[in-house]
Amino acid sequence: MPWPQHIIDSFRKVNPDTDMENRWYGPYNVLLTTYFPPAEKWEVAPQYLQPEDRHMADYIVMYVVKLQEHPVFIVEIKSLPKLASVARRNSADKQVRSRFADLRTEITIPMLYGVSAFGTRFSVYEFDPATRHTIPVRVENEWEEDTVPNYNPVTNYRYDILEPEGETRFRQILSHVREMVLAKYGPIV
Repeated sequence: MPWPQHIIDSFRKVNPDTDMENRWYGPYNVLLTTYFPPAEKWEVAPQYLQPEDRHMADYIVMYVVKLQEHPVFIVEIKSLPKLASVARRNSADKQVRSRFADLRTEITIPMLYGVSAFGTRFSVYEFDPATRHTIPVRVENEWEEDTVPNYNPVTNYRYDILEPEGETRFRQILSHVREMVLAKYGPIV
């Protein structure tokens, strides 16, 4: 079943070649608030985090979906052209893993999903707060371009949110999040 038209339209309005990450915030906000509506007590909040390297102009923007002040899903967003950069993928990987660590004590469901998105392409992360184990496991020994360690290969971003396989995977995540929340908190209204 395809996304509702307003979600498709929101994503298609963005030029995929733009380097401006903020162009992607609207479509992801539309998607997240459609599936986690505020009327059902969900909160979809952008979080602006300073980069570790204070000399970088980019701030890290990550959406955190919460229920009753507890995180249930996170999405980290970059522009699509940056997907080609090993350093940007490594940085995105580190940011998602760091955010899991920061949120660990607030998580009340058995697993916190994270999505690292470069435009419409995305990679899925699963964090178990009890064991602190994250999937995918960080690959420490792959190298690319003979000088840069490649901790987060481009093949991790095999899904495209506008293609059937990507839509199916994203919907599976959204459904599993809602199932875990239902099991923990009961019906949400």
